[in-house]
Amino acid sequence: MLYNFKSQAIVAKARAIYGRRLTEDDYKQLVMKTSVSEVCAYLKNTDRYSKILSSVNERTVHRGQVENLIRRNNFRIYEKLYVYDNKSNDDFYSYYLQKVQIKEILNAIMFINAGKDDDYITSFPAFLMAHSEIDLIKLAKANTFDELLGVIKNTRYYKVLKPFAKNGSTKVDFLACEKALYTDYYKNLLEVIQKSYGKKTAAELRQAILMKVDLYNIMAAFRMRVMFNIEPEKIISAMIPIKNKVSKKQMDELLELKTAKEMAEQMPALAYFKDIPQIHSGSIEASVRITRGKAFGHLLRKSASAPVIVYALLELLETETQNVTTIIEGVRYSITPDEIEQMIVTF
Repeated sequence: MLYNFKSQAIVAKARAIYGRRLTEDDYKQLVMKTSVSEVCAYLKNTDRYSKILSSVNERTVHRGQVENLIRRNNFRIYEKLYVYDNKSNDDFYSYYLQKVQIKEILNAIMFINAGKDDDYITSFPAFLMAHSEIDLIKLAKANTFDELLGVIKNTRYYKVLKPFAKNGSTKVDFLACEKALYTDYYKNLLEVIQKSYGKKTAAELRQAILMKVDLYNIMAAFRMRVMFNIEPEKIISAMIPIKNKVSKKQMDELLELKTAKEMAEQMPALAYFKDIPQIHSGSIEASVRITRGKAFGHLLRKSASAPVIVYALLELLETETQNVTTIIEGVRYSITPDEIEQMIVTF
């Protein structure tokens, strides 16, 4: 009885946080700003960001500072909801920290490949140091892939990435590492869900996760085929090998296309995009984010399961963080308000 009460309280807390999200009108106002300082000043006056950015001087703020503060706040929300659910399944709830750690490992690999390790040292999220099983300072200082492997030696990620070591080479196949890490992550998460929850909760979580994998693969198809003209066989080898609503036949057909216009015309045939209006060559990525936002917004409003609600909320917070980042980048590089607005996802 007590746990049911706490579960209901978690659902209520999550929905209250969701209710303070940025609105469509907020985004319309934000895209009209002409500097990062103006964006920050506006955000400080919203219910959602007033406390998060209270210590920031908008006249001297820079993009990385705003992003790190928002990411830190998202992590604190995750911690509070997780700790409040004192009968929660640790194996499942650790998914968020695992995902954050994977992102940091991939960031480190990217900077190692680029030979810009100092940039990573100045940008990594210090707020994670007390929570991560990885020594993030050592990770930030790794100059080669072998050094990186040494840092993660006692984690599950080591076994996943060890096959990509190249005898002292400073560079490694980033896409292969990304695929391997996320394949391991999602397969493990699906197994944990199946073992840990009842039929309804497990089904809701499984559907949400499989949708994310499908959308990840669709984005890989678009970026690699249209932007870099990579052959279909190589693109398939880079995809996460977990299938759901996008069949092999549909993906093969998508990969035969060579332009954004052709791909946009084909996408409404896919299950996820039937209700997304006006998919055109300039909005494929936005259409993917809209699909994801709608699905998680629906879950958060309709589900009665605390784990499902928390999962959906954290995904939506990431979407909002991406929106703010997109606006800041757009304003910084003088992209027109209309163009920025096309990249924003409201939910």
